[in-house]
Amino acid sequence: KSNSASRADLASKIENDLIDMCLNRFTSLCQQTQKVNATKVSLSDYVHAEQLKEALSTSYLLASFGILDDDRNNSRHRIIQSDGCLVEFVLRVFDAAMNAINGQLSIMNPHTFEQLWSLFELFPAPITSALDEVPKQQSTKNSINPKITFIYFRLIAIQLLYKWSGGKNLNLELWASACFSLESNNEGSSVINFGSSCTSILRFMAERFCDSVSKDSIGTNERNPDILLDFMSDVEEFYQIMLGCQGVQTGFVGSLLLSVLLPLHL
Repeated sequence: KSNSASRADLASKIENDLIDMCLNRFTSLCQQTQKVNATKVSLSDYVHAEQLKEALSTSYLLASFGILDDDRNNSRHRIIQSDGCLVEFVLRVFDAAMNAINGQLSIMNPHTFEQLWSLFELFPAPITSALDEVPKQQSTKNSINPKITFIYFRLIAIQLLYKWSGGKNLNLELWASACFSLESNNEGSSVINFGSSCTSILRFMAERFCDSVSKDSIGTNERNPDILLDFMSDVEEFYQIMLGCQGVQTGFVGSLLLSVLLPLHL
């Protein structure tokens, strides 16, 4: 082989070995989570939070290394050589991180979301800027990679669940609601199937809002005068991003809250 071919082979091997190393960190975290003794939950949460942070940091370092030089131009010194491999690696990291978290929001914190969004922003600019143009619940054929849209929606949903749960662990059914599903239609194009996920997530937000207001009214919680505006803003943002609507339908928020409050008085 020529020297150039040998260098290319070595670069490819290094790239693959480093990718495997990063993904193995998440695999190890998943395995340890399954072995956790129930009497060591608090210690486990701390340890797993640190391991998740390190796994995401290592993955970001690998994915971002050499992408841009000092003049913000594409660099020749990338570890992950092509945009296609970069996209595939980041997608695998997202999947591995979601599997490792598996509803345990107690091992997450605001910095976790910063790390996840930083990874997301490594996708080539034409991909991320096209997200606003993707019709929700429609085929993404001839558009951007549907898996990237899928990750975008999941990040939005999980961030809202984290906020309204107060960082507490979710049951697996609700966690599954934030994962949606990616399916193929009759034309062979990928379609994001929200199913009843949006309803489940919005109902959870409404339950947490009502619970917080109830605690305010009996003086067991610090009063937050902006909580209604906060809730309505989050519902509208979620509704617009997930369902592709420009605004929440008239009476939607009231109906949502009524569906939560009415069973309490029956």
